[in-house]
Order: sequence, then C-alpha cells, then structure tokens
Amino acid sequence: MLTAAEGHDTIAQGLLYDSHTLSLHLTDTCNARCVFCGEGSPDHAVDAVRTADIVDFLRTYAGSDWRTVNIHGGEPTIRPDFIEILTTIRDLGYERIIVQTNAYRMANERFAEAVHAVGVDVFTSGFHGHTPALAAEIAGHPQAFELAMRGFAHITAGGATLRTTTVVCRPNAPHIDEVVRISLEHGATHLNISAMQPGGCAEDRLDDLLVTYREAFPQIEAAVERGVAAGATVTLEGFPYCAVPGHEARHVAWRRQQLKVLYRNMVIDDFDRFLCTTTRSQGPPCRSCAVSHECGGVYRGYLEHVGWDEFAAYPVQSGSAEHE
Repeated sequence: MLTAAEGHDTIAQGLLYDSHTLSLHLTDTCNARCVFCGEGSPDHAVDAVRTADIVDFLRTYAGSDWRTVNIHGGEPTIRPDFIEILTTIRDLGYERIIVQTNAYRMANERFAEAVHAVGVDVFTSGFHGHTPALAAEIAGHPQAFELAMRGFAHITAGGATLRTTTVVCRPNAPHIDEVVRISLEHGATHLNISAMQPGGCAEDRLDDLLVTYREAFPQIEAAVERGVAAGATVTLEGFPYCAVPGHEARHVAWRRQQLKVLYRNMVIDDFDRFLCTTTRSQGPPCRSCAVSHECGGVYRGYLEHVGWDEFAAYPVQSGSAEHE
C-alpha cells in the first residue's frame, strides 16, 4: 500500500488513474439517492453484479501491465463481501487500489479499520454540498454531510489519500468554492471538479439540475485557484476544454491513462473512448480548436438543452493544453 504522500505524488500529474487501470462496477445499489446519479442507482433494488464475474476478471489480468484496480458502483462499500473483494485484489498481486465512495460507511470506525487493514491507496469521495442542508438535498440522505466528515477523518487517519469529486449542478453551482474549502479543511489533497452527466437520475430533471458552463465558470475558477493555492492537485473532468478557459492544463489527461471496465458481465476496453462514442459530441466550434484531439467534446444531453452558441465565446490558444 502506498503512503498518502506517495499516492499524492502519483496523482499530481493530471491523472485520476494509472496508465493501465482495471475498473470494477461492484454494485448497482447505493445507500444514497444522489439527484444526478449517472448509474441510476436509486432505481435499483436488486444487485445484478456477481462476485464470480469480478473474481474471474481480476484473475484474467493478474500479473499483467494492469496493476491498479478502481472500484465503483453504486456504493461499493455496502456490498457484504467488500472486504473479501479487497483481499482478493491484494492476494492477486495488484499494486494499487482506488475506491470511489460516498464515505458514509467509512464513518464507522470498526469498518474503516477493517478496510485499512487490507489497504486502500486512494478514496475518491463524492462531496457536493458545503452545508448539511445542501449535502442532504443533493445526496438524498439526511446525514450526508455528517457521515462524509467522519468518513474523511477515518480515511486520512488510516494513511490513505483523500480525493473529493464535486459534480457541478444548479443547486451547488454558486457554492463550488465553499465545497472545495470544506474538502481541503478535512484532508483532501486532490480536488476533482466534474461536469454533470445529463443522464441517469438527472435525465428527467435537467431543468432543475443543469447549469450552463458559462454560469458556473466563475465559481469553478475560484475553486481551482483555492485548491492550487493550498498546494492540492486539481483536476477538471467531463468539461470541454473551452468551458474553463485558462485552465486547460488541469483537464484529466485521458490519453495518458486507460480504464478497462467490467460493467456487470460486459468489458469496456477503453472507458473514455466509450464515452466519446456514446455520450459526447464535437461540433462546429471544435473544427478550429487547437486541442480538439485532446478534448472529449460535449455531453449530448447538455447540447440538447443549451446548444453550441456558448462554446464560441471561449477560443482555445494553440499549446494551452500542455499538461503540467
């Protein structure tokens, strides 16, 4: 298991994952009901993910160049065999484990100790509201804020790296800088600010949840600057490069990492390419963009509501996408 400092060094280069990372969809279910859940987890009462499929997938790539395992859901920590799956990953020789979680179960000290005993290197925690009321509204859980704060404390006390992911939506868009402030105060060393995917649970509520990139930009920029000033790693995920002008170098460098995903019994060999093919588009403003080959484009659901006019206002200069 890497120390928090070593983990921070590894992710301090515009990356969310390592160059070859396996990603396991561990469960369809969740202990929260986030209003924008891209997986639609609140609609799943039964888990269709089979442990045997997970173990077979892990055994297939053990000992290969795929040395990192990312775990996501739903909420992976609520699986009854979560600790056993972590142990299997370690026993098969994988070098690094990343867990995407809301951190609610990590608020339980005994559970956190059991997880740390096996060893998770990075916890990527969704954190979307700077007050208990806003966190509860977005996460659909009355104790979302309190549980996250306790979970963060147990994550960092165990020596793991804490990365927070904040999804920008209309309810929290005026407060992104404050969300980042709370994240930093509670031990986050990597701040990932993400565009909302206009699908899943959000699809029928876009009028309430979708905020334009232009509207959100001042708070996103303030949050980026706060994180940088604090010495944290800051990444931008899912935004077109031109939507956050002047910060192109902070976009996730997808060409330097490949995510191979096991989604139930389906294997997605390159997750970013899959998203570019199925959920994003490039249009007229992209044709003269110097970094269109780097940028994944715009979510199609966003374009259906907003259109392309917004993007013409943000020209990107040649060479501005060079990663730091």
